[in-house]
Amino acid sequence: MFGMNDVWREGYRPGAAPDAFDGRDHAIREFLSGTLALCDRLLADGVRVILLTPTPYDEDQPGEQSDNFRGVNQALSVCAGMVRGIAASKGFPVVD
Repeated sequence: MFGMNDVWREGYRPGAAPDAFDGRDHAIREFLSGTLALCDRLLADGVRVILLTPTPYDEDQPGEQSDNFRGVNQALSVCAGMVRGIAASKGFPVVD
């Protein structure tokens, strides 16, 4: 299971640099390629693979943190869809 750090949450910080959008896209592409590579490696080693979707992130959580990284939950949702797609294409069980 991967999560918030894998979508490069710093790219969602309020006031992030204009190139943050490129970093966000790169992180999601890396999430997909890394997950596929890990699955292939585990299969090659004879390991039974069960995939987990990333946990959601509460962008509306009150508290000490002043910046709630708006958009991270949507990125995690995209990654969850990728995990479901990988699981379906490779016949892996998936836990959501």
